[in-house]
Amino acid sequence: YVGCALVFSIAPQKDEKIAKIESARDAACMANVSAHGRVWQADKRSQELLGQAISLAMAGLPLPLYWRDADNSDMAISTVSDLLQIAGAIALQTQVAYATSWAKKGLVQAATTVEELEAIL
Repeated sequence: YVGCALVFSIAPQKDEKIAKIESARDAACMANVSAHGRVWQADKRSQELLGQAISLAMAGLPLPLYWRDADNSDMAISTVSDLLQIAGAIALQTQVAYATSWAKKGLVQAATTVEELEAIL
């Protein structure tokens, strides 16, 4: 038809880019962290166990005697703050991962061309 312009939508490419950003964010949240000069696992199960140990200790139950790092070496636990430092490292990592993903998603939403989308790393 004369006068009709073909409108090309980049919505599918935006959705794909957002899915990749969210996947990278989720992986970053689960990456190992450093605390106490050691490397600790931060996968979902490790986070659950750490949270449970902290909750139980805060409720007055005994601390675990040791917490095992990513190299399978035990670290003696003397106070709940030993565990809180590991949890804090995981929390910071998660905050950074989400802030990064939000910034990238903002760029995706603002993009008007496929080239602009491809430039978002």
